[in-house]
Amino acid sequence: MPITDPSQEYFKDGTWGWNGSAWVKLGIVWNYAGTYRETVSAGNATAGTNYLNGAVVPAGEVWVVQHVQAVDVTSGIASIEARLVNGGYLSSLLADYSPVADHFSVASGGWLMAAGEKLQFRYAGCVLNDNLEGQALGYKMKVA
Repeated sequence: MPITDPSQEYFKDGTWGWNGSAWVKLGIVWNYAGTYRETVSAGNATAGTNYLNGAVVPAGEVWVVQHVQAVDVTSGIASIEARLVNGGYLSSLLADYSPVADHFSVASGGWLMAAGEKLQFRYAGCVLNDNLEGQALGYKMKVA
């Protein structure tokens, strides 16, 4: 028998929808949870390769990365990379080789970060005390 009374308690969790003739249980429901905006920086890089790590995506959320940019303000270096990290698995979003000092390396897309994943910036060929910065922008979705 179809459910017809939307005032019943089980409708309050937001996982039911009207299909045109009856109320039905929906599949996974995603809700916009806010803007994803992250900046990581280090003003005292070590000589060689440096890593800057972003926040880990919490359980029940997915973050959509739409834009990344990275810069070594102080020196020209061998390479800058932005990548998604899930345990030992890496997925490259941005790779720029031989960027000059204060040159922003930029990439746009629609990359998904699931729970437990994080964004990481890798700077190779740094000079001692280089000023490094990485930024990401997108949005967060939460499972209802």
